[in-house]
Amino acid sequence: MLAIWLPLLALGVSAAFAVRSTAGRFADARAEQSAELALSMEHQRFVSFFAGRQAVLRAWMHTAEVQSLDPARTRAFLDAEEPDFAALFEHLYFADVEGRVVPTQSPPFSIRDRPFFPRLAGGQDIISQVITSRDTGARIVVIGVPVRDAGGQVRGALIGTVRVDALFGDLGHTSVTNPRGLEVVVVQRSDGAQYGATGWAERLQATPLTSEGLFALAGDGPPVHGWARPLAINDWVVVVLRPADDLYATSRRLQDIIIGLLGVTLAFGFFFSRWISRRLTHPMVALLDAQRRFGEGDRAVRVVDPGHDELGALGAGFNAMAQQLTEGDAQRRALELRLAQSQRLESLGRLAGGVAHDFNNFLTIIINLSEVVAMDLGPAHPSSKDLQTIIGAGQQSAQLTRQLLAFARRQASEPKVFALDAQLAEWQPMLKRLLPENVSFTLQLGAGPSHVRVDPTQLMQVVVNLAVNARDAMPDGGALTLGTSADAQTVRLSITDTGGGLSEEARAHLFEPFFTTKQQGRGTGLGLATCYGIATQSGGDITADAPAAGGTRFTLSLPVVPPRDTATPVPALPARYAPRRLLVVEDDAGVRSTLTSLLTRAGHSVSAVAAAQARAAPEFDVLITDVVMPGEDGASLAQALLEARPKVGVVLLSGYAPVLPDALLKSPRVVFLMKPPSAGALEAAVAKVSAASSGA
Repeated sequence: MLAIWLPLLALGVSAAFAVRSTAGRFADARAEQSAELALSMEHQRFVSFFAGRQAVLRAWMHTAEVQSLDPARTRAFLDAEEPDFAALFEHLYFADVEGRVVPTQSPPFSIRDRPFFPRLAGGQDIISQVITSRDTGARIVVIGVPVRDAGGQVRGALIGTVRVDALFGDLGHTSVTNPRGLEVVVVQRSDGAQYGATGWAERLQATPLTSEGLFALAGDGPPVHGWARPLAINDWVVVVLRPADDLYATSRRLQDIIIGLLGVTLAFGFFFSRWISRRLTHPMVALLDAQRRFGEGDRAVRVVDPGHDELGALGAGFNAMAQQLTEGDAQRRALELRLAQSQRLESLGRLAGGVAHDFNNFLTIIINLSEVVAMDLGPAHPSSKDLQTIIGAGQQSAQLTRQLLAFARRQASEPKVFALDAQLAEWQPMLKRLLPENVSFTLQLGAGPSHVRVDPTQLMQVVVNLAVNARDAMPDGGALTLGTSADAQTVRLSITDTGGGLSEEARAHLFEPFFTTKQQGRGTGLGLATCYGIATQSGGDITADAPAAGGTRFTLSLPVVPPRDTATPVPALPARYAPRRLLVVEDDAGVRSTLTSLLTRAGHSVSAVAAAQARAAPEFDVLITDVVMPGEDGASLAQALLEARPKVGVVLLSGYAPVLPDALLKSPRVVFLMKPPSAGALEAAVAKVSAASSGA
């Protein structure tokens, strides 16, 4: 028996030492893999933190407000966006190419002397080192992207700041994997500054971080191992630290257990080794396999039943990290989808506005020349009826261009300040008449005294359009509910029906022009596009969703304003018209010729020139000019002539609603008309500014 057991015991001892050696190497590999995994997670979190915020700034860079390069518009846009993105940035700024900053909450200041400014001015995205804020005195990191004009020249920059304490409060000082004794620190190589709590700050500062990978802390004290990886975005280095004793504690415990089992029989050692295999090897293999699959793109992989020991803590940390990254990917995709839809609508809006502008010039020629011919022939002529048909068709076409301009946010409007609830209560009888008997109507007013500033006619157009769409969605009857609500910043108007609802695909294209869910021939596809344009032109937004009870709900959101109307009163028309000396400035030769013929037949003396010849024109009483022209625009020309000639009136024409100076909008000597103007509207405008100029 001894002869049998001695060889078996010798075999067992030999196997035990072999296992001991293998276990030590395995523990070393496990420790390094654990730290490398934690380092990769922490490095990715810092990169994602800054990349996500830089992506938001790039998205804002392409908005119409920022692309206008108007500091006031950009500041208003940032003020509107800042509450929704307070979790991303402490402050948002716009700086011009000279470094002058238009802040949202501080007096103006300059960043021209900041080290990062030359890179911004040179067209580079920047993520700065830690600096001291001149605004708050706090330690901050600056994230910025350059803003370019249509020619690609840098005209300014969008800048967001992140407080260092908030940054590390968001990312955390320790890894989400959280193995015992692990600490995460960020070191700035340029000055050795460290961020993140650590008990080994002095030793880490004395340790050179010239290359990434494994290193040991310098100085006296217990051995501490670290892993480092530089961030590509600046000269920060992410460092993961762990005491060597703790790092190899598992290995030492395993060796002690194996040494204590040297005298155990081979059979017991066999069963015990199987238990060790199940206890340690399988969880590690499962974790490594999960790590590999996650790195290959399998975002659904998780460690099943990680347990409660050190490996279990690592598995639980991996699960938490995977969940956070998966949720972050979903949020990023949602933001990218929203940005893509916004950019698509913005592009379509610019296209629609340009088409409407050019089409209005053609309609000006068609309608006004038809009116000229009709005046020459007289009402008794056999062709007079045909000419009126042409004029009517042209006016209907002009209405179509107004819908395109409303979508493009270039429609002329006369905004007024009023209480939304009171206005809807006044419209209630009219809205009921739009609905058949099998559709019930409910008005739920909850906005109270909150006021909005919007063109009432355009608001009625939105409400009626949505009500008619809701009616068409309920051919067999149903219920239509119109409700309001408000908070300190926003008034919301919702229109809810109990129809069949909308598909996800339909909601994705709902506000695009010429998209319709109605049968062919029953809709132009401009109704909801018009609603979208009116909402955004009024400083609000419109969205569509599906209520839990079914159907469709449209929500119009408008900013709350103080309860007062700042609209300029319109002076009364004079009692009669008199011939005047008129100067027509228009770069489109066809429109210029048409207006000349129309006004000449009305008895006026007309001189017609292009914009370049306007300053040298002879004496005149009224200037009639297009607003948008190559070279000097109509608004600048009008301002100069009003100042130089106090007895001159101005009629401004445009194919879309331009942004005009307040001095022009408030002057009684100025009238703005949308193209195409009718003969009567043009004559009335000439008479109005003539009367105002005569009394000047």
